[in-house]
Parts: sequence; C-alpha cells; structure tokens
Amino acid sequence: MVADELAELKEQLRSLVDGLVNVARVGRSLGVHLILATQKAAGVVDGQIRANTDLRVCLRVKEIGDSQDVIDAPDAAHLPSAYPGRALLVRGSGPPQLLQTARVTAPRRPGSETVRRAIALRWFDVAPPPPPAEAGGDDLTTDLNVLVDAVRAAAEADGLAPPYRPWLPPLPTALALDELAATRFAIPLGRWDRPQDQRQDVLEVPLGSGHVAIVGSGRSGRTTALRGAAVGLARAAGPGELHLHVVDGSGGLAGLDALPHTGVVVGPDDPERLERLLDRLTAIMRERRRDLSRLGAASVTELWSRDVADAPPHIVLLVDGWDGLVEHTEGASRTMLDLLAGGPAVGITVVLAGDERILKSRLLARLTHRLCLRLDNPTDATLVGLQVRNLPEDLPPGRALWAADGGQVQLPLLATDPSGPAQAAALADTAARLRADSEEPDAARAPLRLDRLPEQITLAEASALGSPPTTGRPVLLGVSGDRLSPVWAGLDAGPLVIAGPAGSGRSTAAATVAASAAASGLRVLLAAPRPSAAHGRAAGAGVTVVPSGELAEPLDRAPVDLVVLDDVDRLAPHDDLVERLTTPGAPALAVTGLLDSFGFGATGLSKVARTRPGSVVLLCPPNHLVAANVGVTLERGAGFSGPPGRAYLVAEGKPVLGQVPDLR
Repeated sequence: MVADELAELKEQLRSLVDGLVNVARVGRSLGVHLILATQKAAGVVDGQIRANTDLRVCLRVKEIGDSQDVIDAPDAAHLPSAYPGRALLVRGSGPPQLLQTARVTAPRRPGSETVRRAIALRWFDVAPPPPPAEAGGDDLTTDLNVLVDAVRAAAEADGLAPPYRPWLPPLPTALALDELAATRFAIPLGRWDRPQDQRQDVLEVPLGSGHVAIVGSGRSGRTTALRGAAVGLARAAGPGELHLHVVDGSGGLAGLDALPHTGVVVGPDDPERLERLLDRLTAIMRERRRDLSRLGAASVTELWSRDVADAPPHIVLLVDGWDGLVEHTEGASRTMLDLLAGGPAVGITVVLAGDERILKSRLLARLTHRLCLRLDNPTDATLVGLQVRNLPEDLPPGRALWAADGGQVQLPLLATDPSGPAQAAALADTAARLRADSEEPDAARAPLRLDRLPEQITLAEASALGSPPTTGRPVLLGVSGDRLSPVWAGLDAGPLVIAGPAGSGRSTAAATVAASAAASGLRVLLAAPRPSAAHGRAAGAGVTVVPSGELAEPLDRAPVDLVVLDDVDRLAPHDDLVERLTTPGAPALAVTGLLDSFGFGATGLSKVARTRPGSVVLLCPPNHLVAANVGVTLERGAGFSGPPGRAYLVAEGKPVLGQVPDLR
C-alpha cells in the first residue's frame, strides 16, 4: 500500500492513518507492506509510525526537526541542494546511510550508449547546448512507462490474475436503468455504493416495507428518480399486478400516462382531482383492510406469497412537488397522513419527492426510507439522519445519499443521454413495448381511473356516456364519477332544486334539465322572468318557454309533465300557483334561484322546494355553510367559485362533484 501526502491524509482522515499504522504493525507477516510519503514530517511521523516502520528515508529537508522526526538525526537538513534525490536511509536502529534515489520519470533514451572513444573538448570549441526537451507532453515516453508496460506484458504472458482491488470503481456519472437488475414488487432507486462492504448493489425498496422520501433542491434529480422508479417497477410486473398513480407537481412526469400500469396522472393545476385521488385511495385502503381480515392475512405482501388469486395489485403513488400542491388543497395533507399510516399493509406505497419543506413537515415521520439529493442548505440533511461532516463537498444532479448508511447512490436514467427529449423518447419507447407485451387486465384488476371533469360538455355528449334508468322519469343533471358518466335524477322523487350565485350557470342548468326531459318524451314548460340564450336553445329542443307572469295559461291549455321555473326568487308569490304545482297529480317541478332564496326565510315555491327536495344541483357554492340552504351537507373547505356549470349534484342523497351540460 502506497500513501502519498501523509500529512494531508492525517488532517482530513485521521482514522484512515490509524488504520495504516495497524497495517504497518501486523502487515508484514500477512504479506502486506506499506510505503508512506509526506512533505511535512513534524506532527505527522509520530512514535507509532517510527516504531512500526523499519525502513525510513529522508530526503533534503529545511528544518532539523523534520530530519530528527524521520531518522532520529539532523543530517538530512544538511544535504546539498545540488543533488536532487540525495537522501539518508535508516534501517531499524542502525545509523543513517547516504542514498541516491533513482528517477523513473525522465525521458526514455532508446538503445544503448557505449563509449567508444573519449575526446577532450574545450568549452569554446562547441556551440551552446540545445534547450532541454519539454517534459510532461502527451507523447513523452519515460522509464516508468516502459517499466509498467514490461511488467504488464510479463503478467499477461504468465497468465497472472489482476491484483485484488479493495476499492471498487467510483459510481458512474450516468447510469442507464437497463443496467439495474429488475425485481418484481421492488422500487429501483439506483446503484448504491457500499465501500465498507466492498460492494455496489442495486438500491431497491420492497413494496410494503414502508414509504419513500426523495428530498432535494431544484434540479437535483427528484423527477429523474421518480421516473426511473416508475419505469423500473413497470418493467418487472404486469398491469394486473401493479398500479401506478402520479401526482405531477412539476409537470415532468406526464409521459408516465403512457404506461399500461398508470391509472391517474394529476397535473399541477388540478387540486380537485388530487383530493379525489387521495379520497379514492383512502377508500381502497379501508376496503382492503376488511378483505385482509376476512382472508386472515396481515398484509398484501403475505397474500402474494400465499395465493396470487386472492392478492390485489400493489398500488404505488408517485408524488412530485408535494409542498407546492398542498398549498391549494386544505384537506389533502390530512388525507395523505392517513394514507401513509395505513398504506403499507394494504399494498399502497407512496414515493414522495419534494424540496426541503418536506423535512419540516409532519409527513417525514411516516416516510421510512429516505434518499437525500443536493440541498441548498447542507445542514438540513441532519433532519434525515445524515451527519454534516460526512457529506461530500458536491452532489451533482442525479447523485444522492441513502440516509440509512450515508452511502452514495447514482440515480438511473431511461437513456444515457440526460437531455429532456432523449428521456421522453426513451419513456415513450418503453411504454409502447410494455403495452405490446402486456395482457390487459380484467375490470376488477384494472388501474383506477379518475377522468378530469370537463369545463364544458354538451347535453348530447353527456347523454352518450351512459343510458338513463328505465323508471322514475329520469332527467340528466350533469356528468361525474371516476369514469365520467351521466348523473340522472328521477322527477318522481320530488322537486329538483338548482341553486347558485349569480353567473354560476343556473339558467343553463334549467334549460339543460328541460331539454333532457323533453328528449325523453315529456311535455315540458319552462318559465322565466326574462328570456336568455339558454332558454332559446331549450325552445329549439322541444321545450315550451313562456314568461313567468304568463304561466297559468299554458298550464290550462294542455297537460304538462314538468314545470321548470327559472329565477323562482323573482316570481311574485301566488298561493294558487303554489297549490296548483304541489297538489297530487301536479306536474313535476324544478326551480332555480339564488342560494339565499332557499334559506329559512323562503316563501312560496322556494319554501316548497327547500323543504321537500328530491334532488339538488348546487352550483359554485362559495363555502360549505350555504349548502344547508338546500338541505345539503358539505365538508369544510368544499366551496369553489367556478367554472360556470361546476356543481355538487345530489341525486341519491350524497353530493358528487360534477359538471352541468349546456345546449350548444
């Protein structure tokens, strides 16, 4: 073992120098030998080193003390500077001996130089000597080069094995995912350097063993880690065995939607779908707990080891930029905590990536496995259990520290070219190959789907998503659901209430309900205090539209199945009209109005609709409290302001968020 600059090593790695001294003490009997070199001897070459090094060489030094430390004599301080390489050698306790060291880095002189004849020359008989050749050029051949080449050739000729390397090569700066072995139901995070064990392994986290935190500042490799984890999981398990859901706060994971395993990808501007996804996963967690109890199993992992037929797919939720997302969703943080607490046993694993804010959140305690990328403030690494003094000076993008032991990890790329287009192309190719090679699972094992609610949808488009019930005189309220489908309400169940603030889409909803009923063959009368474009489109769909003050005449003229009163709060109270529309055998009733018009001071038809609602369309409620005006209970923070037509639809008692169609 050869160690240069011993003083520097001792200053930075004291424990390493102590280990070298131990090698010197016991190494010779084991065939291990040690060579130490230093420019500074004072305080470095101590009694331990002198006692365990039998051969000491001291070249010319400036200080007598340095010579004394090495050879127990001052003589090396008096060596002439005219003879580079001149040294004093001490063996054991013997006296110093003069030594001239050899130089092997001088330019190689090819051939032999035999003196044939000596000729005496006077200095003025010859020209000035040529300048010496520059040393250190790329093409310069030295004695050392020739010696190394000769030894290598001799070793190869004799078939000698290369010497054992106690240190493996350093981690690569670029690593392709294909270089990592794939294990089913394990998250591949990268290549893990374990120098204390003289190993480099694939760092993977078995699903069900706990959640994963990936923490780092901007452009440190968080998205790369999540992308590699998703593709690595997908290549080792089928879409009937593993489901992926993605919360993409950075916008860098959208391509994962192409994988056959992916169910939901929530973008950075969709807090409503984020809450829906977390709520659905929480419901799945509760359902699986009941199933595990029924099957007598402690975990989904146990089911997979016992009987695949009873084992539900593992679910992995990949989250990028959590702290930026949670600012816009009040309930998401609480739901995420519940999911983290109960997820591993039921086969739900969260891989959560974010900046330093994660380290100071309540979520960190639930994230068992922690990967630390570059941080703007290195002292924050202590929050994941790392020690600042052991941190490397620089962590390039894609290089991380595993909090369990402080070992370095190189994150995998989908292609060795790290550019965005190359990674996107590699992801698309991998997704296409997996889709071609995978069998589509049956509906019971297919990934969860959460369709995005459209901001606009026509009545024709909404009706095409599903058939209406065959009884109860159904009308279409809107579209909703994980897989977008129509929400129907039966007119026989009681009055339909459509409530919302100004500009929320009440008249459009009234026209849509009227047109939906007319399309099913019902005779519909729509009354409004003033005409609108929506009313005109309803008239074109077979609805009779009249001013509110002229409602009695068409009711007398012909039978009517449904009366729709738009802006019922503007309608003057008429006791005879209330009686006519609420007596047995009267037409079905639908009313629209401002939220306040259905409050405790409601009168006339507003009061009737409030006290006996059959179904409700609650448009753009500003908060959860106003929902009580129409008999609906919402959770705290459930209010929103748009887009027009966005509503809570209540057809079977429970409100669902949906979109009311229009008649474009």
